[in-house]
Amino acid sequence: MTDDLEPLAPRQALEMWIDRQKAEKADETVQSYRYRVRQFVDWLDDQGINNLNDLTGRDVFRYDSARRADGLSKNALNTQLGTIKLFLDFCVDVEAVPPVLPAKVDIPTLSKAERANEEKLSSNRADSILQQLEQFDYASRDHTMFALAWHTGARLGALRSSISTTAISLRTTSTGSHTRTDLRKRS
Repeated sequence: MTDDLEPLAPRQALEMWIDRQKAEKADETVQSYRYRVRQFVDWLDDQGINNLNDLTGRDVFRYDSARRADGLSKNALNTQLGTIKLFLDFCVDVEAVPPVLPAKVDIPTLSKAERANEEKLSSNRADSILQQLEQFDYASRDHTMFALAWHTGARLGALRSSISTTAISLRTTSTGSHTRTDLRKRS
């Protein structure tokens, strides 16, 4: 343990970090962060590391090796280890780990092709999703965002950051076998 560090339990650090993320990130992002870092915290618990002051670069390497041994894709490793690095950056800020520790996380580098998701959503599947949302979750945030993304081709992240869903309304009309969803700005 280093003298200039303040003792902090991994689970307590996780909750502190999640509270910080809630103020800055979308709910879905916070949920993903919590899931990824909880796996790390559970691993620390299994290793008997109850104080982040005791966490070393060798421990980070062992966790990295354990995740790679789980057979995760390079993309999944990039995402998971990237989140662990963000968490450890926060832990540096609250004086729980040495400043050099986040740099010990070896995040796989992805090519542009590896970062792209090539899976396409079929028109039939999109129509099915829209019908489900229109029937059971009409005008919800999910419904609005999906309809906007499907009809405009915009990325969800871009929509979330640039559109207030409280200022938009949806109008659905059906004629025979065709359903049309119109997005309108509320007056």
